Amino acid sequence: MKLILGGTGYIGCEIVRVLENIKTPLRIFTRNKEGNLSKKLANTEFHFGSYSERASINSALKNIECVYHLIHLFGEEKTSSDNSQKKNLRYFKQFLIEAKKNEVKKIIYFSSAAVYGEKKDKKNTKENSDLNPINNYGNTKLKMENMLVTFCKKNSINYLIIRPSSIFGKNFKGNIGKNILYQLIYSLKKNEVFQIYGDGHSVRDYLHVNDLAKITVQLDKRNCFGKFNIGGYPFSINQIIFLIEKKFNSKLEVKYGDKKENEVLKLVLDSKKTFSILGQKINDLKKLENEIKDITT
Repeated sequence: MKLILGGTGYIGCEIVRVLENIKTPLRIFTRNKEGNLSKKLANTEFHFGSYSERASINSALKNIECVYHLIHLFGEEKTSSDNSQKKNLRYFKQFLIEAKKNEVKKIIYFSSAAVYGEKKDKKNTKENSDLNPINNYGNTKLKMENMLVTFCKKNSINYLIIRPSSIFGKNFKGNIGKNILYQLIYSLKKNEVFQIYGDGHSVRDYLHVNDLAKITVQLDKRNCFGKFNIGGYPFSINQIIFLIEKKFNSKLEVKYGDKKENEVLKLVLDSKKTFSILGQKINDLKKLENEIKDITT
């Protein structure tokens, strides 16, 4: 049986859908009851509890072979010693100890492309690129990666670290996340001015949430271990604005300002390692365009 920590979240419930579709026995760890979600899941049980409580985590880990870990307590404060980072590291260490007690064989940890920091050269970022996070979120994710690797090697537990790019798209529950695509469309529909910090040329690669889920599950099924980038199609903010204006046939009012401190301007992942194993590529150019089209209709 697999345990999904954060299985009712934006990415987590899409992971659940993919695993459910291949009839994988699942347990979702969550704080809140999800009545509508539970009715759709034939092979899934729910465990209600708090991630911060050791006994609750220990109970959820009973008879579990593999854990998908998607829980993160958010915070992007400037310093590396803020309260959210301390909590993340403390609770993650607690989880690892309980996983060992329950003889978990594999941990799949969802990290972030933020561990790489700013990459100003033209080359895409590979898994072995330098790790220089410039904000607290990336710094915390990197520390959690290092903690996981050290713990798993010491205790003979297999690990898979996922470093995804920017995620978009509707998930299993119909949620669309909080990325800039939907923020821009919302501002256009409300006829509001959208504030951009910088000149709009900052670049990310964008990946549909369903592709992220399917690729992660395929890596799991193929017993892949180590660190894997999962990237999509690169867009600048200005390119996304152009696509939205074209689809809506309307002008978005944008106000450009100074770049935010500790904000990454360019980061595009090299996913050749991932796709060479899976023997496939994805085209999120069309998917992002179709997502905009679906919202306009």
